[in-house]
Amino acid sequence: ADQYNTTVDSNTVHIERGEVTRRSILSDEEEIAALQTWLDNQVETKNQIVGLSTFIVARTGIRKVFSGQSVLESAWDARNNRGVTNEEQDVSSDTACMLASTSKLFTWTALSMLLDAGKFGLDDPVENALGFQLRNPSFSGTSITYRHLYSHTTGLKDDYTRYKYGDQCPIDAPFSHSETLEQSMRKVTDKNTSWSNWRPGSRYLYSNYATAIGALLVEKHSGMTFPDFTKKYIFEPLQMTATQWTRPSDGSACELYTLFQNRGYKYKTSPGGYCFPDYPSGQLWSTSGDLAKFSIAMLKRGNLGYTTADGADCLYSEEIGDLVFQKSSPSTGDGDSGLGWFVGPPYYDGGAGHDGSEEGVSTDLFVNLQGNNAVGFWANGELTNSQYASVLNRLLQTANAIGPMNNDYNASNPRSCTPTFSTAGSPTTPTPGPVPSPTLAPVTITPTCSDTTLRFKVKVNGKLRFKDCGWVRRQKNHCNKRGVSAACPSACGTCSTCADSPLRFKVTRSDGSKANKKCGWANS
Repeated sequence: ADQYNTTVDSNTVHIERGEVTRRSILSDEEEIAALQTWLDNQVETKNQIVGLSTFIVARTGIRKVFSGQSVLESAWDARNNRGVTNEEQDVSSDTACMLASTSKLFTWTALSMLLDAGKFGLDDPVENALGFQLRNPSFSGTSITYRHLYSHTTGLKDDYTRYKYGDQCPIDAPFSHSETLEQSMRKVTDKNTSWSNWRPGSRYLYSNYATAIGALLVEKHSGMTFPDFTKKYIFEPLQMTATQWTRPSDGSACELYTLFQNRGYKYKTSPGGYCFPDYPSGQLWSTSGDLAKFSIAMLKRGNLGYTTADGADCLYSEEIGDLVFQKSSPSTGDGDSGLGWFVGPPYYDGGAGHDGSEEGVSTDLFVNLQGNNAVGFWANGELTNSQYASVLNRLLQTANAIGPMNNDYNASNPRSCTPTFSTAGSPTTPTPGPVPSPTLAPVTITPTCSDTTLRFKVKVNGKLRFKDCGWVRRQKNHCNKRGVSAACPSACGTCSTCADSPLRFKVTRSDGSKANKKCGWANS
């Protein structure tokens, strides 16, 4: 049974967002209906989006809203250079999709459960547990620590050359029957070219392979394979029955599409999906409903909301549940600076989250700590940065209108609990009952300088292009260009400097027309 799904009709008063603020009274069902209409419009008008599966966690529990197709009738097979046909399928509550980098939240959660169990400290060298040396050859005297992994400051680069497609991927193993996770990691980390030229801990470099090293440490500390650990101690206790590290083979999997518009086909795909050796960094398949269950546990700082047959009632202690949302390496920039979470501005103001993008898929999950709600989605298409923000903000608008989730977590009075990793066996189905009234203490995210959300012109390869701060975060070599660091101080690590950017921004006037303006125009 799904202990989280509820349906409650009641009126709520909220302020509609828009150019003109107005007050209206809508029932929860009217809010959801309005969201459905908006999502349908996005799928119909945005060519990048094939299907959307979304969730909201708010006062009435979990609400799931879907739109579009999980499988199209026809597409171009990018691997075999031919057209393919399928029976068209709509996105439903049973449809699972690959989560891309949003998968990392589950990898870091697994590692944090072992931190809670006392298996390591944040500043311990990871090679103590790995059983082999993991060091940047240029800085062989500097150990890589767990903190470096969590904050993406190891300096370990990524390798995208070993993807497998379709039937090359086993249905009962994430990547290979003949290659362990450790062997996959050592093939990359043993190469000098896999390392940056700066000292571990000194600079942020987002790393998929560093996340997979975190999963390998879960194996070393627990004595279990990483998929087995996450299934037994996270997915089963949270009743995430549609979540796994391999592509579902029961027909519930979505296909992953990229806008193509060539050879008579609108989209291209890799039939059967794909897999990669650093699978813990992005290869989890799940439904929006299962993601909602995980989000509830995160809002409750790890609490399951019931007790399993073996006496477990949490993933980890409430102290660790709070720590995962605290910045673990504030001196080395932003990014994954919580324990694997993006924390606070510019992406998740008032909370924490993680997005994901891979070939043919876009995902995002936001735990709103201050609003005590959560939202998220997956789309089997490649969304633009503005489309990511638009979908997430629209979901959050609906969640805020419905109201905060009931929550008995109290930051000033953390309770003791029994973590799943300290027990054995399978969870029991909880007995439905009333949820306690919230005693939630608001979580304050320390204000920091914020990057602009506007797109601005910057010279790239000799030509002026419209870009945003998300792009700058991935291309930090452009921070030294005129005005970029002022527009994106968080992305560029220049928060101590306060100045208007001299760049031209794209703005929308009150009459709906668009124009390119500078900050001087805003001051006037």
